[in-house]
Amino acid sequence: MKMSKQKIKRFFFISAILVSPVLVGGILFYVKKAEKQVSCGEIKVNFLRRGEGELVKESEVRDLVSNYCSSSFNKNGLQVSDLESKLELLPAVKNAEVYRKINGELFVEVEQRIPVCRVFDLGGSDYYLDEGGEIFPSVPGISLRVPVVNGFLHEPYNKRRAVMA
Repeated sequence: MKMSKQKIKRFFFISAILVSPVLVGGILFYVKKAEKQVSCGEIKVNFLRRGEGELVKESEVRDLVSNYCSSSFNKNGLQVSDLESKLELLPAVKNAEVYRKINGELFVEVEQRIPVCRVFDLGGSDYYLDEGGEIFPSVPGISLRVPVVNGFLHEPYNKRRAVMA
């Protein structure tokens, strides 16, 4: 009994439809298993926005990432979203993106806040405002070339400052 070409094509088409989800699932399982075994490798830091001065130093980002990798690397592997959240806790960091290759190479992209003015309030404290009106503290030992604002401040900024402190 000889099969026609159309029946052979149909057989291979149905076989491909049935086998391909199993292959894709196997590949995803392998990649997930391999990802858990890869630790943090080389760390590459890239600053997307640089202002007048360095409010966030590359060494500070590297130290935070390497400490996170050594302390938080567990059986579930590196949690990239947790690391991004840790980086965004730095006051002068507006946004952080972390991704890695399967060989463990870790890429960190940091978007730093660009201050538009430095505020000295009547209470003696000082802080910066970025272009979005967000408050972030001044860094000891670093003075940027931005306009200085002082005196009586508009109420919402005083309330935000009290929440930050």
